[in-house]
Formats: sequence, C-alpha cells, structure tokens
Amino acid sequence: MDEFSRERADPRAQTRRPFCRRQTFGLTGAGRRGPAVPPSGRVETTAGKNRRFQQVHTAAKFFITDKFFYRSSLSNCMKEQFPERSTAIEGLLPKEFVFDLGLYLQTCAHIELLASALIVCLKGLTPENKDWFEQYCQVRKLSTKELIKEFKEASKLAKNFGFDEDLSALSDWIKRFVQNRHMAAHGAFFGSPYGFLRVDYVTNTGSKKAPNFKRATSAVTRENIGEALQDADRIYHIVLGMIGRIREDLPIRVYQAIVPIVEHPS
Repeated sequence: MDEFSRERADPRAQTRRPFCRRQTFGLTGAGRRGPAVPPSGRVETTAGKNRRFQQVHTAAKFFITDKFFYRSSLSNCMKEQFPERSTAIEGLLPKEFVFDLGLYLQTCAHIELLASALIVCLKGLTPENKDWFEQYCQVRKLSTKELIKEFKEASKLAKNFGFDEDLSALSDWIKRFVQNRHMAAHGAFFGSPYGFLRVDYVTNTGSKKAPNFKRATSAVTRENIGEALQDADRIYHIVLGMIGRIREDLPIRVYQAIVPIVEHPS
C-alpha cells in the first residue's frame, strides 16, 4: 500500500491532513462566519472546530476567537512559523524537493538545448557555419508538437551515424513525458506530513470550445521524483552522445556556440 492509500485508509486522515478535499472552513459570503461542517457531516463542537482549524496548513492558518474568525496574511504567518526561512514557499515544501524540482527542470532545458542543436547538426550545419546559430534558434523556439515532427524527419539523416532508432525513441520520450515537464514548471506543489506532495495542476482533455478540465489527483512521492530525475539525466547523456557520434568534438563546440558571452557583474 502506497503513502496515499495509507492516508486514505487512516480514519484520522480526514482531520489530520492539511488539504482535505471539500473541507469547509466556515466562511460564507464576504468573510462572515457560517456553520463549519466537517467532512463526516456531523455537527462539531467549538473545541472540535478549534482542533481542526489548528491543523490547517501554515499558509492558510486560521485563528479562532470568541467572536471573530479571520485568516492571517501569508507573509506574517510564514515569519511567525518559519523565522529562519527567507521566502514563503520554503515553508510549504521540503528543501530536497525544491532542489530536485529545479534540477529536473534544468535537465529538461538542457535536453531541449541539445536536441535542437542535434537536429541542426544532422542537417549538415555545424557551429562553425555562419547560419548555424540562427537555425538553432528557430528549432529551439518550436512547440513540442513541431519539435517531434522535426525529430521524425531528422531520423532519416541519423541513419548515416547509426542512431536513427535512438532518435525515434527520444521523440517518443518527449511526447510521453511532456506533461511531467509542464507539471514541474507550472504545478503548485504542497507538502504533507505523510511525506508525499500534492499538486495543483489542471489539464484540458477536451478542446478550447468544449473544455474538459482534469485535475491531478495522484500523490507525488520521493520515488516518483527520483525516477523522473534519473530518467531525464539518462536522456541528457543519450542526446549528448548522439551529437558526439556526428563528430567527437561537436558537443563542446555546441556549448561554446550557445553559451553567451556576458559582461561580468561588478
């Protein structure tokens, strides 16, 4: 049984987990106090309400007094609960996850860099050519759908270097895991006392005219993050190796051509 299943099987999870589905916080209208109904549907005592609201996540912590009911601002709450933290989000997420998330996003960004360079190199241009960087930029700005199309066309050229099948597999990888990258970049993650994460991320499985929004409901575990990171690192080395098979010194030449020369900050 995974962590998410254990939480759902635990009868105490409905009151202990910080972001409980359909949890009513007792607000009706513009901040007026209304009846607080717990997930079980039973009427709570005042002491029960106080205990439940104290367990709500720090970013949405509510304070209950005899007559007033209000929520503190996010910044003040974070300063109270996490005085050693420099930003609000550091109080919501484990440091290890924030680091791994950034590492995953940067690995994907470097994969896109190398994949774009690979397509241009397969067309016969190298960083020494005048038009190489212009062609690289054009590929770099393609949508995922257009990039996959370019991969299919480039697979024919990759036969000359013996990695046409690997290039087709790379195209499939990019297509299959595009939502992972979008979720990592645009999803809003929330920590959990159970060791896994929740994410606010919505996809439209319908069309623009007839949208069908679907929210992410799977728990994000350390294992998920580790697997995604290792997989992205593997793909990075594969693409780098493909460029090296075209010409041994090409990987370093590609980076030399792409990394900009900047004025050193004083």
